[in-house]
Amino acid sequence: MAITSRHINIYKFIKRIEKPTLKNLSICFNIKPGNLINYLREIYEILEEKKVSGEEMLETIKRGKNILHLLKEKQSFLKKERMEYIIFYILSKKNIVISDLEKKLNISRRALNYDLEIIKNIFQEKNLILESNNKGVFLKGDKFLIRKELHIYIFKYFVEKKFLPKEIKKLYLEYIMGIKNYKIRKQIKKLNRIISDIGTHYSYISLLAFYIVEILENNSGMKIKNIKNSKEFFSKISLSISENSREKIYLEFKNSFLKELSVDSLKLFSILLKDAFCFDRNYSVEIKNKVKVLLKILEEEYQIVVENKEEFHKKICPWVAYYEAKEEYGILDCNFINISNIEFTDKMLEVFQRVRDFFPSFTIYDFIIVYFKTKELHGKKEEKKEIIFIYKNIPKVILESLLEHIESRYSIKCKRAIYLDDIKKDINENKIDLLITMENIKLDKIQTLRLPIPQF
Repeated sequence: MAITSRHINIYKFIKRIEKPTLKNLSICFNIKPGNLINYLREIYEILEEKKVSGEEMLETIKRGKNILHLLKEKQSFLKKERMEYIIFYILSKKNIVISDLEKKLNISRRALNYDLEIIKNIFQEKNLILESNNKGVFLKGDKFLIRKELHIYIFKYFVEKKFLPKEIKKLYLEYIMGIKNYKIRKQIKKLNRIISDIGTHYSYISLLAFYIVEILENNSGMKIKNIKNSKEFFSKISLSISENSREKIYLEFKNSFLKELSVDSLKLFSILLKDAFCFDRNYSVEIKNKVKVLLKILEEEYQIVVENKEEFHKKICPWVAYYEAKEEYGILDCNFINISNIEFTDKMLEVFQRVRDFFPSFTIYDFIIVYFKTKELHGKKEEKKEIIFIYKNIPKVILESLLEHIESRYSIKCKRAIYLDDIKKDINENKIDLLITMENIKLDKIQTLRLPIPQF
């Protein structure tokens, strides 16, 4: 039985969310139900031997302890992960001895040569050349292009590291441990905030990867600490940035560990400002068309009208651009596993599945981001919800005060209050979307929200 990173992620998701089901697992991981059962069975076999149903396996795995440790002990490489291991091995070491890789990966020379042929073509697409002779394999090409690829793979590592096999983590950590400054994460987070208030977790790790690569790989020429002023600093960065932001960014580089970077490092930094922080970003027609598809799906499925479509595009284009990068480099982003309190409604899963028909690498996390990032732009096609307060034992004399409390405390405005015995007549005459009550009342077929009597 081969345990892979996919088993690790499925297990983590089962443990994190409150009510895992075969349906939400299958949809979130884009796995056919039959294949999902196989994954569960392989996880389950670590605990039990007897055969049970899929739902029973879910419950047992959810309750089980020490499973993650056992899974990681048995974890092996996916083929994709093995290829990426070899790519980073070559990028970070520049030349390799074939026999060393054979031992590390425990594969045959024939299999390794087959992988190297594929990797040779991957490098060729990036204008890099992979050559081999009887001494080993060598990477040749523009040093900046090599650093750029290193940056992408370190970024990819930070996104995926929680579920990667030990050998991959070990390779990356050996490289990263060349950094002697152990406070870089805190300072990089500060730089992320200084550059832009739209900086995210992804822009932060992009900056972190930038620093790691440039401090370890680029020692050429003048250092940033020798730059005299912000004008000279930004002469190396051809992007439109406000004067206030310019000064803050310059001072952060000048007065922190970043000053030890080469001035030539600002070339890669310029790319990050454009890609990770969206400065002066001109998005391709392909990305803009994909945003239009997302907009159409949201409007149709949720019966909304987005009046300010330009603002919608502005908010979503960066996320779709990140999606494109995930597609190009095969970045497996499982951040949705960390959102343990997702309420999986049938509607959410239905719309998400439709979105993923167009965007195969889209995750439920991406979908949540897209929806709530544009929530204030949504205008309902339908009329406002009819919210009614229903009561039985509460005296009518205090109803007005209770309704005022509900509006003030919960921002819910009840259109009227109805006595329980009169509700059937009201339902026949009026549309009711939601019932609010402070008693043990619940009617079939109408959503009911029970609130507590206010403290006093």
